[in-house]
Amino acid sequence: MKKKTIESIFPITKTDSLKFAYYVQNGRLYFVSFILNNYDPELASEIFILATHFNNIFSEGSVVVYPNNLCVQFQMKTSYVANIVYPADKHRYTKLHYDSSIDVFGAFNRLVREREEPVIIIADLLSAKSDIIETNS
Repeated sequence: MKKKTIESIFPITKTDSLKFAYYVQNGRLYFVSFILNNYDPELASEIFILATHFNNIFSEGSVVVYPNNLCVQFQMKTSYVANIVYPADKHRYTKLHYDSSIDVFGAFNRLVREREEPVIIIADLLSAKSDIIETNS
């Protein structure tokens, strides 16, 4: 059976947009954002390190690196049936995926454009997130 995918491009900053894809496979609803395409192979080690940092802190979703295609994606998946029974879950996952994609995109862009070390990028992101949490408390 052919997989049917909904693809869309959403703005994430004033100057940047990301491609998002949504599809159902094996009873799961997938959310995918295309973070990097055709990255510099010399950055492969740093790309993998940054992806690993993200995967260690994410409770939902994962950053996936495709070294043969030189691309990076952020993916989340959830039960398709649960999203039909509880439509609010679909909205929550869509927002969580979008917001997380912005963070992942910003981090990888910083790595590629500024050549910042992955550990510094993650430390800054976690610090910014904890400041937001404290402000909202």
